[in-house]
Amino acid sequence: MHGQSQFTAGGRRRRALTLTAATTALLLSTASAAGIEISGAPADLATAASSGNQQPTATINAIKLGRKQLRDSDSDANNYRGLKDKKKDDKKDKKKDKKANKKDDAKDDNNKKALEIDIDPSNLERPLLDFAVIGFPKTGTSFMEHYLFNTEETFIDNQENCFTDANMDMARHLISTREYTLGQTTNDGYRVKNAVKCPKDLMGPYSVANYAENFPEIKFVVSTRHPVWWFQSRYNYKLRQTFKHSDGQKIWAPPTSELLGKNAY
Repeated sequence: MHGQSQFTAGGRRRRALTLTAATTALLLSTASAAGIEISGAPADLATAASSGNQQPTATINAIKLGRKQLRDSDSDANNYRGLKDKKKDDKKDKKKDKKANKKDDAKDDNNKKALEIDIDPSNLERPLLDFAVIGFPKTGTSFMEHYLFNTEETFIDNQENCFTDANMDMARHLISTREYTLGQTTNDGYRVKNAVKCPKDLMGPYSVANYAENFPEIKFVVSTRHPVWWFQSRYNYKLRQTFKHSDGQKIWAPPTSELLGKNAY
């Protein structure tokens, strides 16, 4: 009876070793095919286990270590595949965005072309401009422009729009490059009036003719200033502009007090 139990225990041990050896061999074969080197598991592990020279506990620990390394390798591979798929998706998204942008650009171009057709002065229901601030320099035209720019009753470009060239299509220029339009209203429902500002228009040989040709009913805002104060302001402005473009060189000019005497301020 004692011998039978010993025989049975020995048989169980051998079967366990055989199963362990088979599992180890399969593990090593899988790792080799995957190009993975399993640390802690010698190449003759299966042979040692089947011959009884390797303890089951050590063999099982080696198998567990190998399985963990395989799992880690699979995880790395999955992460790599996931990153690769993400890059592909990002590339596809960029292509889609690029196509969408091209469509939007084409749509904008078509709208702009359609708008250019509709902005023919002869097709407008009323003149595009209601009034213009046209002069003179250093007489408060910039103050007037900033004031009108910050009210909802008027639409004025926050920069100068001068029409000093001959035969200018003013309406087409303002709509295509300055986003002027008709039909704007205030919150109270009043029509917004369009305006431009250029303090040099009264001094140009073609400006007034352009207004007469494009907007014969337009109203002008013309500001004036005391001639002595105007000269002093204009003189100082020219000095500042000259110094600005002099690369830091000192520029001597007589002060206005010497030019105007007691009339200077």
